[in-house]
Amino acid sequence: MPFYLDGWNRKQLPHAQALWNFHQALARPALLLALPSASPSGSPADAFFDEESDRIMVGKPLRVVPEVVANQALATCEAEGLPRALLAEQVSAARVWAGPARFPDDRAVNDFMAQWIFPHARLLAHLAGIFGSWQRNYIDELARGFFWTGRLMALKRDVAEGRCFIPETDLVRHGVSREQLLEGRVDESMKRLLWKQTIRAKNAFALAEPLALELPRRKAAAFKRWWLGALEVLHEIRRREYDVWARPIALSTRSRMQVRIQARFGRTTFRSRG
Repeated sequence: MPFYLDGWNRKQLPHAQALWNFHQALARPALLLALPSASPSGSPADAFFDEESDRIMVGKPLRVVPEVVANQALATCEAEGLPRALLAEQVSAARVWAGPARFPDDRAVNDFMAQWIFPHARLLAHLAGIFGSWQRNYIDELARGFFWTGRLMALKRDVAEGRCFIPETDLVRHGVSREQLLEGRVDESMKRLLWKQTIRAKNAFALAEPLALELPRRKAAAFKRWWLGALEVLHEIRRREYDVWARPIALSTRSRMQVRIQARFGRTTFRSRG
């Protein structure tokens, strides 16, 4: 989720950054688990992350992220009245980042997202004043769209580190092996496979679009910039014929400027309340 710098007032900004720093630190647990002082001596990884999840719920220091990062996230929840349970869910899901990971089907990936990215998105939404139960699906779909976009951008690194978020059923259906993903060999089968992942992201963004109607003007403007920017990233992947290995996926200065102009002046269905 990119909303850790954009759209916040002076009071909210450090809180948004604290939530983002916590989320990002959890995606690097292997670095801390490798340290003797942080390792759960003799404990299975699952038990370790379950214990860490319990610790954050009661405000105890964590071993899986730096203490200052956890403390700032906890302080944000205390100051803004945010539920610690949404931090705990992310801690539990972080076990995926501690080693190789595979997902057999769509349901498995969706279950991971429900524990990993949805709670982070809901914390930011709460910080933005979005609490309605009818708004939750918009928030979750926005998170889903950014998740798939981010995983396409990081596919080369993920696969090299032993993680593949593309469901095994998709790999089999399109005849793409893990070895082909490692090699980055883009053929027609690979293009069809990655096209499907871009469609997952685009569909999620389409379902999230009504969230702009629920946001105050400043935050709606940030939403539009990042929503349109993510779609442009997906278009860039398509323009490269789905080769996400040759060089990092990044928008040119011209593309970023076009996104900002479209967000501000383009004809869209977006409307924000005052």
